[in-house]
Amino acid sequence: MGSKCPSAELDSETPQARDSKQDLVEFVAKLPEERRQELVEVLVRGTRIEKTFSGPLPAPEDFERYEKAVPGVGGRIVALAENEQQIRADGQAEILANDRRRINGATAIGLALIGVAGLATWLGHPVIASVGVGRNIDCRGTPHHGMG
Repeated sequence: MGSKCPSAELDSETPQARDSKQDLVEFVAKLPEERRQELVEVLVRGTRIEKTFSGPLPAPEDFERYEKAVPGVGGRIVALAENEQQIRADGQAEILANDRRRINGATAIGLALIGVAGLATWLGHPVIASVGVGRNIDCRGTPHHGMG
């Protein structure tokens, strides 16, 4: 089993691949001469350039390049970052508000149960009071463990 000839693979490329290659050639042709030379050097050397940057916005040097490539894009990038930050802040505020409502609701239910238990005890119904607070209390108010 022989390997495929590289030229045969090029001849059988799809129309989309040919269009992409043509788009790339046109893009490179529009680059300023110094940028084309940089691109050629990188391709010839096979150098891999990798940068990392953390944050809501691109690194300043990348920002400058974006602005040169597409004037006005810097403002749009900043606006997108600001919108994202506002969405996150609004989400956090909503989570906190929901937590407060849950805590207030649980507190109100707990106080209501204690109030019902106190009222039931005052009216002489300790069994109802013990169900209200979740434990058995005999008539003298001492804890009662077990049945009977």
